[in-house]
Amino acid sequence: MDTDEDRCYEAIRETLFSGFEITLPGAAFPVFAFRLHQFFSRGDTVFASVEAEDDRYLTTRGQQFVPGARDKVLLPLSFCRECGQDYYTVGRRKDLSGTYTYEPRELSDVVSVEERDRGFLFVSSDNPWPDYVDAETGRVPDDWLEEKADGHLAVKSERRKDLPSIVHIGLDGHESPGGLRVAWVPAPFRFCLTCGVEYSSRQTRDLGKLSTLGSGGRSSATSLLSVTTVRWLRQNVEVEPGEDDPRKLLAFTDNRQDASLQAGHLNDTVEVGLLRSALYRATKEAGSEGLGHDDLAGKVAAALALDIADYAIDPAVKFAAKDQTNAALRDVLGYRIYRDLERGWRVTAPNLEQSGLLEIRYDSLDELAAADEEWVHAHPALALATPAQRQHVGKALLDHLRRELAIHVNYLDPNWQTGMTQRSRERLVLPWAI
Repeated sequence: MDTDEDRCYEAIRETLFSGFEITLPGAAFPVFAFRLHQFFSRGDTVFASVEAEDDRYLTTRGQQFVPGARDKVLLPLSFCRECGQDYYTVGRRKDLSGTYTYEPRELSDVVSVEERDRGFLFVSSDNPWPDYVDAETGRVPDDWLEEKADGHLAVKSERRKDLPSIVHIGLDGHESPGGLRVAWVPAPFRFCLTCGVEYSSRQTRDLGKLSTLGSGGRSSATSLLSVTTVRWLRQNVEVEPGEDDPRKLLAFTDNRQDASLQAGHLNDTVEVGLLRSALYRATKEAGSEGLGHDDLAGKVAAALALDIADYAIDPAVKFAAKDQTNAALRDVLGYRIYRDLERGWRVTAPNLEQSGLLEIRYDSLDELAAADEEWVHAHPALALATPAQRQHVGKALLDHLRRELAIHVNYLDPNWQTGMTQRSRERLVLPWAI
C-alpha cells in the first residue's frame, strides 16, 4: 500500500495504547497488555527451494512449498560455523519403488526417525563435490587417507561410508535423473565440503558445527537487545541539565535464578565487547606491522582509555602503587585476550579471528619454511615440500595449537595465574579483578 510510513506508525501506536488502556468490567488486566518481548522472536531459519544458488527461492517464513508453486518443496538451510557454507538440513526416506524422498528436519535431531536417514545436501556451482574422491582431489581430511602397497594414497575403507555421495533431486524433493546435482552428506556432520574443517567422531551433535539463522539462546538475545536499546537511548534522548536521567531500561523476571543468570550474562557480554573492541582498535592503529605479543596487553589497555577510577580500588593511588595497579590491569587484560583466542567455547559470539577481523601471524615462519637445512631429517613429505607448502602446514599446526591454548606464555601458566589473581584482587575493582 502507498500509505505514509509516519501515518502507519501513529495508527499502530494508537491501537496498542488503546488496547492497553481499556479494561473489561471485572477484569484485572487490560484487553491488550502488550510487553516489549512480544514484538521479538528468535526466528527460525532460512528455507530454500531445491535449485541452483542463483535461482532458488529463499524465505524466512516456515512453510512447506514455494508460494504459488506447490511442486517446489522448501527445505531448511544450516550454515558452517567456520566459512558460512550453506547445507540443506534434511532426512530421507525410501518408498516402495526404492526412490528416496527428501524432507525437512531439525538441526538438533540426534536420533534417526524410523526408516529415515539424517543428513545434509550440499550444492555449490563454484566448488561442486566431485563424482570420485581420492587424495588428488584434496577434498577429504588427511587422516581419512592411507598409503597403499603401490605407494599411492586412498580413502580408508572404514571412512568410505561417511563420504558424500552424488544424487539428483527434483524440485518436489524426490530423486530424479533430471534433477539438481547435489551431494548427500550423512549425519553426523564430519567435515565441511568447502573449508575442509574436520570434526572428531566423538562430536555427535551438529549444533556446534553448523548453525541456523535463529540459533541462539534467550540470554544472548536479551543481552543484545538490552545493550542495543541502551545505546539508542544514549544517542537519541537528550538529558537537560539538572534533570533526572530518564534513559532507563526495565526488565522483569519471575524468579531469582533467572535474574542472576541474565545479570551475569549481560555483564559478560559487555566485558567481552569492551575487550574485543579495544583489541580491534589497537591492532588497527598498529597498521600493517601489527602488534607483538610482548606489547599486546599495554596497547589494548591504552586503547581502552579507562579512567583510573574505573578499575582501581584506590583512585587516588600514586607513585609505585599506581604503576603496580596499572601493571595488574595489563596482566588481567593479557590473560583475557589469550583466553578469548580459544575456539568454540562462545558458539553465538565467535572471537575476532573467527569473525575475520583479526589475523595472527608467526615471526620467521616464512624464513623457517625456506631453510632447507632445517628439514633434512623431517618426514619426506616435508623435506621435499616447497617453502610455500611448509609454511602452509606450519601455520595450520600452530593455529591449531594456539586455538587449544597450547601456548608457552605466562598468562596461561597456573602458577603465574595465582599471583596475577592475588594482585588483581588487591589493586582492581570488579569486573576487572579476577
